[in-house]
Amino acid sequence: MATEIDGSRASPPALLEARGLTKVFPGVVALDRVDLTAQAGEVHALVGANGAGKSTLMNILAGVFPATSGTFRLAGEEASFASPREAREHGVSIVYQEFSSIAEISVARNIYLGREPVGALGLIDRKQLRAATEALLGRYKLELDADAPVGRLSVAQRQLVEIARALSSATRVLILDEPTAVLSLVEQDNLFSILDGLRTSGLLVLYVSHRLEELFTIADRISVLRDGRLIATVAASQIAQPELVRLMTGHGSGGETPFSTARPSAAEILRLRHEDNGVVSELVVHRGEIVGLAGLVGSGRSHLARILVGSGRSGQTKIELEGRPLVIRSPGDALNHGIVYLTEDRKASGMFAPLSILANTTAAALDRFSPWGVIARGSEERAASAMLERLQLVARSLASPVSELSGGNQQKVLLARALLCAPKLLICDEPTRGIDVATKDEIYALLARLVAEGVAIILISSEFQELLLLSHRIAAVRNGAIVASFDARDMDEHRLLLAVTGTTRPQPAPSGTRQASVASA
Repeated sequence: MATEIDGSRASPPALLEARGLTKVFPGVVALDRVDLTAQAGEVHALVGANGAGKSTLMNILAGVFPATSGTFRLAGEEASFASPREAREHGVSIVYQEFSSIAEISVARNIYLGREPVGALGLIDRKQLRAATEALLGRYKLELDADAPVGRLSVAQRQLVEIARALSSATRVLILDEPTAVLSLVEQDNLFSILDGLRTSGLLVLYVSHRLEELFTIADRISVLRDGRLIATVAASQIAQPELVRLMTGHGSGGETPFSTARPSAAEILRLRHEDNGVVSELVVHRGEIVGLAGLVGSGRSHLARILVGSGRSGQTKIELEGRPLVIRSPGDALNHGIVYLTEDRKASGMFAPLSILANTTAAALDRFSPWGVIARGSEERAASAMLERLQLVARSLASPVSELSGGNQQKVLLARALLCAPKLLICDEPTRGIDVATKDEIYALLARLVAEGVAIILISSEFQELLLLSHRIAAVRNGAIVASFDARDMDEHRLLLAVTGTTRPQPAPSGTRQASVASA
């Protein structure tokens, strides 16, 4: 039975009340007799490891699929939605982590797609559509141009379009899945301001996030799921992050860096010199070293990384690999020379969603298993199984579609694909985005083993704490260029933010300001 930890003397009547919600898929109990209550006018966070049941619970509430057993009530009335459309008609909307907007049409059309007002001749009444959109945007203080094509918007603005579309029908409950995963710090603050307004207006916001630190800023209460069960509901003001991690995982997290104090090798793996519009960026990476690229969203970190694998084109680039000049024209060239890129967007550009776990794992290393042009299935399966076992993948079968896996296990498949290519240099772009605490620890431990084996790593992350924890050196990126480089031991989050925004050149952090030590550069 779940624990209730709440400092309030009396709770208002529940807007949402679930009793015994259970969902069974073939061979898997995804949700196990969950009881949950949430009030109007609160931001209620749902947290848990990948596979804990958060997505299943959200999808039942949003009408994506029915519960196997159990019930839930909305404003005291029993509810069971046969489709997302029916859920929206009852005031429940969901915003998923992946965007679903259509790039070629306007903000207004995206928000009211399928529900546009029509005139006497059955045509869309564009004047009325614009007026409804502007009223909605004004009500929730969403800074968007109703007529702008969505394809021209920034990532943060596209996120606001998704939220606006949900708000156009979410009169009772708004469900947000990892809403800050693609946002900068400034954009996060803007989103939190919007959520404060929604709370004041009486909306219930169910907020799913793996970024635990932000929950203490925005959430009123936090419900913890583990292995399909509700473990506890706690007031955010009455729990510390280490205790929250313990509830999520069943054990504590030391929060320490996985690296020893050993210095990386002096041997250079990579030297990059990139010049664009007269601005020169230089980057050197050594064997057994992690170099972090820090910057705000849109700073050009990923663009620099893609240049190294032949998929970014601009300016003049010189690359040396192990001291020898190298010309890389395509990702295939990069793979042939041991440079492997782990994409930031696993669903859009990393996975082959309809294909099996096996096919996704070996996709970049098929030459290894087909010396005569025919794939040796036995060798392929043995290699994939060994690699996925090393990464502790949780899956029914290698033949299962990769789309069935949780986000953390999908990321493990992409990591396995990268490692089967035997990288000399591994470029990890947001490797823990949307990943739970336990899987993060596993990925951190994997990176530690790789650098111990001599692999060089370029790490791109929007989480400054992660960069400081894992990197030996950190390069600050702004406007597509590397503007400064630092020993990670001399930095803290505040100084790193100053460096990437160009506010001032940071001085080394005073001794003792870091909570975790990192290896020497």
